[in-house]
Amino acid sequence: MIVRTWTGRVPIRHAAAFARHLQATGAAECATVPGCLGSRTVRTEIDGWVEFRFISRWQSWEAIGLFAGPDIGKAVLYPGDEAYELRASATVEHEEIET
Repeated sequence: MIVRTWTGRVPIRHAAAFARHLQATGAAECATVPGCLGSRTVRTEIDGWVEFRFISRWQSWEAIGLFAGPDIGKAVLYPGDEAYELRASATVEHEEIET
């Protein structure tokens, strides 16, 4: 299994709305991709900002490519992200989980 983690932060005033936006975009799209084993969002308040870590689980590198495109290390961002003053990481982290 492979875990893919993206990080971004928004001002605290946008946190609730951005959480809904993230579920309606990234989480919803992941759920439609064959080989996606689910996703979770972790959030932390830091000095007036809320940092979001979107963590998705995948069966294979090929499945990640179906979601992310040919450059799997690049973050997938969505129209409307800018409305939340999102400061997004342009890249993601991948980690393989040993079973």
